[in-house]
Amino acid sequence: MSRGKMRSVAGIGSAVLMISGLWGCGGPATDGPARHSLSGQVLFRGKPVPKGSIHLSPDTEKGNQGPGVVIPIKNGRYQTQSDLGSVGGPMIVKITGLDGVPYTEGGETITDGRPLFPLYQAEVELPKKSEVFDFEVPATTSSR
Repeated sequence: MSRGKMRSVAGIGSAVLMISGLWGCGGPATDGPARHSLSGQVLFRGKPVPKGSIHLSPDTEKGNQGPGVVIPIKNGRYQTQSDLGSVGGPMIVKITGLDGVPYTEGGETITDGRPLFPLYQAEVELPKKSEVFDFEVPATTSSR
């Protein structure tokens, strides 16, 4: 796949994740399940992921319900907003990682850089309390 197509696929994937996360993220939850603050680091090949996003969705096939959340990655770290955290339990995580090096293509400047790896997806069990939880994207996920 060419870099332009890869960037387009990554950009579309990121946009879809952000939009789908917004549908699941209203204001502070009053009727739904408790939400917990979550923070940590995101590593790829042992190094912090410079830019990207984490999308967390409850794994409904395992009986988990509640809103999803989209969290930006900056300099290898992420932190949920206090009122828009994770419901915890079995979750589907999708991680987009970018190199953070701006470049220009076709007259357009891409400020977040190129994808480090294809969209990474995994099943995780998150705590049902506020906690630090680190993610490590396997090196075999590489797009370079």
